[in-house]
Amino acid sequence: MKLISLELHNFRKFSRAEIVFPEGITAIIGNNGAGKSTIIEAIGWVIYGSRASRTSQEDIKRNGADNADDCWVRLRFSIGEDEYEVLRIIRGSSTDAQVKVNGMVAATTSSSVTKFLEEKIGMDFDAFYTSIVARQKELNALSDKRPAERRRSMLKMLKIDALEDVIKMVRDDRRKKEEMLKFIESNIKDIDELMEEMKREEERKERIRGEMEEIKKMLNEKEKEFEKAKIKLEEEKKKAGEYSKLDAEKKAKNARLMEKKRQVERKIEDINRLKKKLSLYSVLKNEVKEYDMIKRRLSELEEIKDRYMERKNVEERIKLNEKEILLLNKEIEEYRKKGAELEKLMQEKAHVESKKEKIKGEIEEIKNTISEMMAERKQMVRNIEEIKIKMDDISSLGPDSNCPMCGRKLGEHYEKLMNDFKKQIGDFNEKIKIIDDKIRKSRESVNEREVILKTLDKKMKELDTAIRELIVISGKMQGMEKELKKRETEIDKLKRKIIEIGEISFDEEEYLKLKDKVKQLEEKRVTFLKLEKELERIPEIEEEIEEIKKDIRDIEEELTKISSFMEKIDFKEEEYKEAEKRYEQLREEMENLKRRMLKNRTDEEYIIKEISRINAEIEETEKNLKKMNEIREEITLLSMLAGDRDSGLLNNFKKYLIAKIGPALSTYASHFFSVFTNGKYNSIEIDDDYNIFIYDGGEKYPIDRFSGGEEDLANLSLRLAISELISRRADMNFEFIALDEIFGSQDYGRRMNVLNALNDLKKQFSQIFLITHIEEIKDSVEHIIKIYEDDEGISHVAID
Repeated sequence: MKLISLELHNFRKFSRAEIVFPEGITAIIGNNGAGKSTIIEAIGWVIYGSRASRTSQEDIKRNGADNADDCWVRLRFSIGEDEYEVLRIIRGSSTDAQVKVNGMVAATTSSSVTKFLEEKIGMDFDAFYTSIVARQKELNALSDKRPAERRRSMLKMLKIDALEDVIKMVRDDRRKKEEMLKFIESNIKDIDELMEEMKREEERKERIRGEMEEIKKMLNEKEKEFEKAKIKLEEEKKKAGEYSKLDAEKKAKNARLMEKKRQVERKIEDINRLKKKLSLYSVLKNEVKEYDMIKRRLSELEEIKDRYMERKNVEERIKLNEKEILLLNKEIEEYRKKGAELEKLMQEKAHVESKKEKIKGEIEEIKNTISEMMAERKQMVRNIEEIKIKMDDISSLGPDSNCPMCGRKLGEHYEKLMNDFKKQIGDFNEKIKIIDDKIRKSRESVNEREVILKTLDKKMKELDTAIRELIVISGKMQGMEKELKKRETEIDKLKRKIIEIGEISFDEEEYLKLKDKVKQLEEKRVTFLKLEKELERIPEIEEEIEEIKKDIRDIEEELTKISSFMEKIDFKEEEYKEAEKRYEQLREEMENLKRRMLKNRTDEEYIIKEISRINAEIEETEKNLKKMNEIREEITLLSMLAGDRDSGLLNNFKKYLIAKIGPALSTYASHFFSVFTNGKYNSIEIDDDYNIFIYDGGEKYPIDRFSGGEEDLANLSLRLAISELISRRADMNFEFIALDEIFGSQDYGRRMNVLNALNDLKKQFSQIFLITHIEEIKDSVEHIIKIYEDDEGISHVAID
């Protein structure tokens, strides 16, 4: 597998970036946090999706990217003769992907692309990442840890520790099955006891069914007797209903007859009472005539009074308006005096504004001058720095060296050249002092003018306040003048109204006397009208009396007919009660028999359910017995796979793999170590306890015997051997490898040892990527990919 190119869009800190991967050794350089490791993460993410991300999907998209923008990565690589192009994209909250092989779409959707590439590459993300990426902490772990820890680290890298998880799962499964077996054994029932219980319930069921047959016969006999009693009761009920209906009608008519007779008596009393009031009616009639005459005169006086009060009200309103006009004229005169001040204040405000603008212009002009002087000073400081750099360069060369400009020996010109540089620096420093003094004075001048500006601003605020007050007064005066005209207009209208009304003569004494007289006669008039209404009713009451007497005669005839019908029915209450008693007795006896029958049926249903339950328990017990045998067999098989401690087939397989790993790692590591040391050392050995030895002159020695540089190369060889072993297991030839911050805190010499060794590794890996923040290695590699951040925190790629 060989990398061709990588494109990033809104991925992590990258807004947009494209890398074409060269062959040879390439350094990916940048400050910590700039995004160097993001390049390797993006390769993993585009192939394997979210499993390769070090954060949640929400944090993959660049912080600050527009909501509508997508986040995507496109990777192109080759496997053998085939070229692959993979695109993985985040749109909103969903992720999609596509892979093309030689330009033809091979898979779409996020999950199917991951599955397709896992099959083609032959490994999952963990194995892929362990194969292509080697880190400093992994290199140190190989030699610095104790053998047991080193063994665990190597097994974890090679994913053989997964067997430990499988063995644990098998043992957990066996333990659960043993617990299940114990639970079933403790809860299983005796089949013989269940069969005996079944027999008892069958006998009880037959006994209940016999009782139900007896109850059924008794119920049939009672039903025949009950039907006869029911017919007898219905006949008696019919007689009782007819008799009761006639009796109720008779009682209602008797009650109505008594009420009619009482009505006749009350109406005769009403006529007698009304006839006694005829003498009072004659007396009141004369007094009512006088009331009508006085009422007409009082109505005339009330009309005169209304006009009189209207004229009086208009005269009062004229006086109020005249008083209000005097007050308004006085206030308007005072406001006119204040209005004259407004024009003076406006002129003063214009003068202050003009002065402010002039001072602002002066400040701006001085600030521009300061900016020019600052720029000039900055250039002089840069000139001094450049001269100092030249001085340092000449100083490092010394008087015996050649001039960097003309190539001739410096000699006596060395001192002269250095003195010229010093003089130039002195001249520039003197000029800087003069500029600094001018800048200081200019800033003082700006400060003085800004103080004046503040004073003028305060004056402007005072003038604005005074002007606003005078404008408000002017508005009020206009309102008062309108109100004055309104009042004068209203007075004219009121005077015309008085002329319209004319002179009015109103006798208030006569008006009050008539009002009292009407009040006195009002009660008598009301009494007269009520009495007149009552006397009109006498003929009506006499007619009503005759109608009621006719009703009385009709009711008496109807009562005679009802009594005759009641005698014909021949209803006897004793016979009705006896029939009702016999009916209820038989009904109760039938209900008791039905309740007994229902109880027996309920008992029968319960017994049937119990029999069904016992059958189910027998079946369940038989199943459990069979299941217990199956579980015992499974426990035996699981014990064979992973027994206690280190026994079992899986443990034996793990031991076999571990025994094979040491020699395989030793073989691959020896190959890399021989390449790195130009054949000086041909063999690395890892023993059964995972101790590391290096062969020197046919003798093997522990790794800590050798120098730091040789130890670094041995560690790197071991880490590359692990990558090689994983790749071969997946049947995949990786032509690239990434070494992530492998230099750690190594000194310059040890870094150079590793870099020199990597040049020999190019026969094995055509693309070697060094991820580091150490820029000193730039001159020792073939290509440089520089990762840097701008002021907005966005990462960029620059390729040398």
